[in-house]
Order: sequence, then C-alpha cells, then structure tokens
Amino acid sequence: MKAWQLERLGGSLRLTDQPVPQARAGGVVVRVETSSLMSYMKEYIEGKLPIYHTPDRPFIPGGNGVGYVHATGPRCVASDTGTAHRPVLAFRRPGKCSGFR
Repeated sequence: MKAWQLERLGGSLRLTDQPVPQARAGGVVVRVETSSLMSYMKEYIEGKLPIYHTPDRPFIPGGNGVGYVHATGPRCVASDTGTAHRPVLAFRRPGKCSGFR
C-alpha cells in the first residue's frame, strides 16, 4: 500500500510503499479512501506544534478518515468486508469523549 510517511516532526515527508497490515484478534483493517487535511498540518509536519507527541521512529501522520473494511481478524463482530461497512476514523484522546475508547 502507499502511505505518506514522516521521518520525524520537522523531517522529510515521503510517499512510501508499506505492507498491508494484518487484522488482529477482534479488530479490522480499514482501507482509507478519504482523509482530512487539517488546517494546521503544515505546522505539525514542520514540528512547530510542540503539544503533539509522536513515535521515536518514522510514522504515518493523520487520524481522521473514511474507508471500508478490508479485512477482519479472528473474533471480530463484523462478518463481512467491503463497502457495506464504511467506518469513520476519528482520533480522540482517551477520557475526552465517553463514546470512544
């Protein structure tokens, strides 16, 4: 799969080839079709927003999007894959929204 990968905040942003993730037990893999571009993304990538904590290794920035269920893991409640299941991905900080965990 193709993914924009950031070396580190303030580092280079490159389009990379990544392996397709495998669904873990009780989880799904979502093929993202649309992702939002936040108004502060340029400052985030340049490392000018110190409130964000990032991994100590290259990572794929982002957290909001819409796609479809590409694969399901063992013990997953969803039984089908494809466009019938269209999850919305929304990053929420733990404890800030009771509907998300």
